[in-house]
Amino acid sequence: MKNVEQFLQRFINHRSVTLELIDCIEDVTFKPWEGAMSAGLLMLHTIGASDFFANIAITGTIKRPDLSSSPDVSNISVVRDLAHSLSDKTVNTLNSLSDEQLKTIIKTNNPIFGSNPTIAQILDFMLEHEIHHKGQLFLYARMTNSPVPKNFIAH
Repeated sequence: MKNVEQFLQRFINHRSVTLELIDCIEDVTFKPWEGAMSAGLLMLHTIGASDFFANIAITGTIKRPDLSSSPDVSNISVVRDLAHSLSDKTVNTLNSLSDEQLKTIIKTNNPIFGSNPTIAQILDFMLEHEIHHKGQLFLYARMTNSPVPKNFIAH
């Protein structure tokens, strides 16, 4: 990644379609197989994880989110409102990064990130995570006969 502005534009191009999918899917209780995340949980996992990664980039520390007060993922209005508000928060967080910060090393041996990744590597992982789950949301939408966006990314 060359700079924050380029990364942010790539992220927004993907996130706008993720939000479009969230706005299309009505059945938040749908699970394509036993043991899968429900559509509502998958939506919030995707959005919430990006906020988690963006906070790592800002704070330089990996701190698990407090899940003691989990939102009602069976209520589409709650899911959509939270998805949009967390998206705005994540974009603002990412927008506050400097290009120099991208080179900062996070001291960790966390198995998700490997040994001592840079903030740029954390953000690349964040975008790959978003893309992976957005693909799943496309599948959920098709399986529930929900309309799907025409493009995989916004242009």
